Amino acid sequence: MLQLTEEQEHDLKVAAIINREARSDPLSPYRGKWVAVLRDQVVAVDDTLTEASHRLRSLEPDRNCGIIIEASADYEAEYEIWGVRGS
Repeated sequence: MLQLTEEQEHDLKVAAIINREARSDPLSPYRGKWVAVLRDQVVAVDDTLTEASHRLRSLEPDRNCGIIIEASADYEAEYEIWGVRGS
């Protein structure tokens, strides 16, 4: 199992709160956006993962710091993968 640092755990908690808000409130500014969290603060709210990633990495180049979520995604759902195509 992956061990998270204390900072990563805090960022994950903030991201979970944002995710719940975005999924429950149709007027949430985070709904349908990619949200970057770094050191307990939202540092980017963008339309694409690429934009959010660039903004987060411009503030913190260490890929072990910060988190990006798709704010409206259902991260608690379970999915079955039927197969994977080879490359």
